[in-house]
Amino acid sequence: MKRFILLAGAALACSATLFADFSYVETTDLTGGSMAGAMKFAGKFGGGGFKNMQANVYVSGDLYARIDERTGSIINLKDQTVTNIDYKRGEYSVMTFAEMQQALEQTQADARAKTEKQKKKNDDDVKINFSVDLKDPGRTAMISGFAAKEMILLITADSTESNKSRSKTMNMATNMWKSTEVPGYQELQDFYRRMSESIAWNPSSTMLSGMQEGFDMGESMAKLQEQAAKMEGATVKQIMRMGGS
Repeated sequence: MKRFILLAGAALACSATLFADFSYVETTDLTGGSMAGAMKFAGKFGGGGFKNMQANVYVSGDLYARIDERTGSIINLKDQTVTNIDYKRGEYSVMTFAEMQQALEQTQADARAKTEKQKKKNDDDVKINFSVDLKDPGRTAMISGFAAKEMILLITADSTESNKSRSKTMNMATNMWKSTEVPGYQELQDFYRRMSESIAWNPSSTMLSGMQEGFDMGESMAKLQEQAAKMEGATVKQIMRMGGS
């Protein structure tokens, strides 16, 4: 971990605004309930609920930056590096794509080990099956001045304890309104396409990344990324809901 002067982070944000090929502001409200609990478990958020969390996203050629009041992330496709910034501590770290891929794989391995440990502790044979489905409800709407099409992404986790003949289900539904009318969005799409050629990780989906790190989704995450690639346009509105039985 390296130290840096906090002013450097502010300078980065200002310069990105001036020179970015494409930029936008992302606002997130985490209202509580099952979603807040799952994200806390996944390690992405801590404490209570969050209101109006804002992040600025900039794309210029081989560079991608996502900056909020607490952290920053800079991806360099040319150098194949990811720089993570902690503004509160005044620190930053740099990882190569190879190191990032290794870290993602280690996180998945740790999740599997934790699951196996929990099985032995409870003396239960618990099996968890994930399923992913993308639906087109055929609805359109005007969102923020853009004509958008709604898509619904459904993730279901079924867990079964064979020793006790009990089963539980967790559902996460994401309603996304996608628009192809947002000027400059193709720059971001092109960046994601080129990035996917080097590493299977998408920096735009923070919550889904949290789900991937917090749970062992395995092949289902690969299917999720495949389904997401079919959706065209910018996401101008997104609502995620979680529940279960």
